[in-house]
Amino acid sequence: MQSSGDSIQIPCDAEVFGIEKRIFILYENIVALLEFNMIGQAAIAAYMQYQGIFIYFFIDYLSYGDINAGRGNKAPSFKYITGCPKQPGGTECGYVIMRYMKEIVMDNEMTFFKRNRKVICSKAELDEVRFETLSHIESFL
Repeated sequence: MQSSGDSIQIPCDAEVFGIEKRIFILYENIVALLEFNMIGQAAIAAYMQYQGIFIYFFIDYLSYGDINAGRGNKAPSFKYITGCPKQPGGTECGYVIMRYMKEIVMDNEMTFFKRNRKVICSKAELDEVRFETLSHIESFL
């Protein structure tokens, strides 16, 4: 896909990514959303901004050693969250991630990680987050 350079700017509060920034959605990304094609990080970031999903980075400086001298000899540790549904085909990974984020955010009872979840998302569930993202982006036109 050739990029035209034309984009829609979405302002993003500091609470989302830790700093104020603008998300630039290329028109080609909107076409990809409309056609249910593979999407990039800008569309996912726009959905995060829409849902009010906040990203907080916690750095354990002790595990990295002297921050000015590099991370030292210790590798960072990661906590993997299991249970993210599989994509039904080969290009829906961005939509599945957005759906997974929505399910976590919408869980008011904080039982998300304790309950059994679906193995695969349905097309209707992925369409729901796709349409929410398109509607959010449209509000900035």
